Amino acid sequence: MYGRYNEPDDQKRIDRVFSAPGAAEALMGQWKSYKDVFVSFMELQSRHVQKPRWGNNVPRDVFNIPEILTFFPEAKVVVCVRDVRDFLLSYQKKWEVSPLDHQERLQKLYHPILTSLMWKSSMRQLSLVKKLVASRNLAILKYEDLVSDPEREVRRLCKTIGEEFENGMLDVRTHNSSFVRDSENAIFSASVGRWKEKLSVEEACWAHTIAGREMEAVGYGREKLNPSAWRMLGWALTFPGALHRAVSANKEVIGGLGAFLVKRGGALFRNTSMAP
Repeated sequence: MYGRYNEPDDQKRIDRVFSAPGAAEALMGQWKSYKDVFVSFMELQSRHVQKPRWGNNVPRDVFNIPEILTFFPEAKVVVCVRDVRDFLLSYQKKWEVSPLDHQERLQKLYHPILTSLMWKSSMRQLSLVKKLVASRNLAILKYEDLVSDPEREVRRLCKTIGEEFENGMLDVRTHNSSFVRDSENAIFSASVGRWKEKLSVEEACWAHTIAGREMEAVGYGREKLNPSAWRMLGWALTFPGALHRAVSANKEVIGGLGAFLVKRGGALFRNTSMAP
């Protein structure tokens, strides 16, 4: 499962856990519901690395909050928000830092219109998250604030999740940057605003056009751009084909296409207030 979702290190850990004789049978013996399946699976991993608490880092879960709260009414929910233009740039280059068996699939997923729509639907989902999750259990972090003042933001996060802050939390050795290959400190702000140098004017303009309202609602201002009308049209004409390629390449990951489109599309068309 982790391998399919481009998480090779997690897959290796699970393979080690289940290499023990009888591990799978012992786990399945506890199951009476889907919640049992999920909790036992996560607890097994946390025990394996000697941690008392587990969390699930899945960006698409912003669309699964109602189901999550059904199982865990007091779940702590952390949502990280990033400038859509830097998000586009990162998504565009993600394949370059991925394992070889995922590179071809990831190359097919980027298109400025499609990727902007993905970001827009996630941001619009925030209003529902705020309604469903008690404020004491919800932390919304801006990526730009996190990398510019990590101690302040991590302290705020610790307060929400009920953990004591430790300086070691800022000693981060791994990162998920699409540009930086090696870094002694994995918390860096060089990625903020990189879109101005690396993203084409037309790609940024499509982000403004599609998600401008959501950008402003979460604190990102639109800048004056002078795109080429022909290049803008070119991106528009290639969008249907890009959507088909992305869905085909990602069909094993998204699961049921109908449910996926209902959740993502529902957020786009729901009459939603974007007030912070």
